[in-house]
Amino acid sequence: MARPRKPTALLELSGAYHKDPQRRRGRAREPRLSEPVGAPPADLPTDVRACWNEIVSIAAPGVLTRADRVAVRSAARLLAKENSGKIMVGERAQLHRLLAELGLTPRSRAYVSVEPPEGANEFADA
Repeated sequence: MARPRKPTALLELSGAYHKDPQRRRGRAREPRLSEPVGAPPADLPTDVRACWNEIVSIAAPGVLTRADRVAVRSAARLLAKENSGKIMVGERAQLHRLLAELGLTPRSRAYVSVEPPEGANEFADA
C-alpha cells in the first residue's frame, strides 16, 4: 500500500518548500475550507447528538470544517455505542481511526497546526 500524502500545512511547517520549492506547484489547487462543522443533524438520536457535541467541543478551534461532517457523524455514532457498552472490537478500532483522522488523539494532535487568535501575544505564556 502506498504511503499517505503528507498534508500541505505540515510540509510548509517542516520547511520542505524552502528546500525544494517546485514541490508546491502540484498542490496549488488544494481546497481550503473554512466553513465550520456546524450543529449536529436533526435526524440523529439524542445520545449521538451529545457525542457529536462532545467531539466538536474537544477539537481544536478551526480544525473541523463542513467537509468533516460525515466523519464526525460516524465517530459520534461509534462513540455513543462505546458509551453504552455495546461496541465491538472492530468498531472500536474504527472509532480510534476516525478520531485520529479528526486530530483528536494524542499522536494526531502533534500534526495539527492552528492559527493563534488575532491579537494574541505569543510571549504571554513565557
